[in-house]
Amino acid sequence: MSGWTLLDRLKHDARTASIPVHVISGHENNRRGFALGAVSCLQKAMSREELQEAFGLIERSMSHPKQVLLLIAENDVRAADIRDLLSGPAFSNALELLR
Repeated sequence: MSGWTLLDRLKHDARTASIPVHVISGHENNRRGFALGAVSCLQKAMSREELQEAFGLIERSMSHPKQVLLLIAENDVRAADIRDLLSGPAFSNALELLR
């Protein structure tokens, strides 16, 4: 399986779609990587400084604080439906519900 196919599958699977993916490839097809959902696309043949910068970018992408989402729904049924839709890891412990 090619790396592009793997990236496409990761981004189309609800269990892995929110995981940030950084592509380090020998190909110069950055546009394709970004279109498939990559956070960054870097060339394999990099200098030490470029490699340190790449891993710095990866580290910074992992250190975002959790966000709080305020949900206001018209009734309990609608609120439950929306909560179910937002039940992925990106929203764990970050959902406030008001009616």
